[in-house]
Amino acid sequence: MTERRTPRTRRLTAAVVLLALGSGAVDAFSFAGLGAVFASVMTGNLVLLGVSVVHARLDAAVAAVAAITAYVAGVLAASLWLRARHIGDRPRASCRRGRELAPTGSYGRNRVRRARTRRAAGGARRYGRGRPSGDTYLGRAARRRHVPSAGPSGRRAGRPSTPRRPVTAEWPARVRAVLTVVPVAQAAVLGGWLATGGRPGPVAQSGMLALAAFAMGAQSAGVNTLPLTGAATTYLTGTLTTLTTELATSGVPATMRRRFAVLAAALAGAGLDAVLLVWARPAAPALPLALTLTVVLVLAR
Repeated sequence: MTERRTPRTRRLTAAVVLLALGSGAVDAFSFAGLGAVFASVMTGNLVLLGVSVVHARLDAAVAAVAAITAYVAGVLAASLWLRARHIGDRPRASCRRGRELAPTGSYGRNRVRRARTRRAAGGARRYGRGRPSGDTYLGRAARRRHVPSAGPSGRRAGRPSTPRRPVTAEWPARVRAVLTVVPVAQAAVLGGWLATGGRPGPVAQSGMLALAAFAMGAQSAGVNTLPLTGAATTYLTGTLTTLTTELATSGVPATMRRRFAVLAAALAGAGLDAVLLVWARPAAPALPLALTLTVVLVLAR
């Protein structure tokens, strides 16, 4: 299945790259400014938690637990929201056999049409109506393989053809709603950072770290539902693994470019925020906030 390259696809790819840039900045900020714990790299936090427990470092263990718990909470909250909105759009079927509640959209109509066609074909075979004769009869084994039989006109009468849908890149409204939560949490982190003069204590560090991790969890859950191949803004180890595999085999060039751009953006975001922590420490949390707000505004167009 090929990917259709349109101006909308390029705009959404740019939005994903900006989110990856912000994710790298958030992780650099949380690791260098909030107690050497990541906001989105939960593998690293699990390792840090194990090391902290063995070496009896209570403050580091608390920070790691706060980040992991908040990240899971963000993923869970966003997933429940996305699932609730998605269930409301699914085609429904009544519990009474032989009747369907007609869903909306071409997918629902094609699904109902295929079900009726299969049911009509089964009834015809059961009661001997419409059974082909001679060498047009394919037998039970062939019917199990869904091989269509020849109709009265000599043409094969199979299931209704469904047009093959190309890979599209659409950000549903429910995903945009999830992404609007991310800058709210990041703005709270920026407020706490400015209120403490860029030198928060252990309690304030844990609170801001939890907010940042919650935002990254919600962002990860939202981006993960997009029908855009290679659209990952966190847990980029899988992106690196997939990109390397595609380079060694035969990957889609557009997808490989997107994966590479995401990895490069995460690296650049981490470097930029590290520079801000050294030369403009109060503005360090503002970089991911500005990037996320830009993405939200782009998607609102």
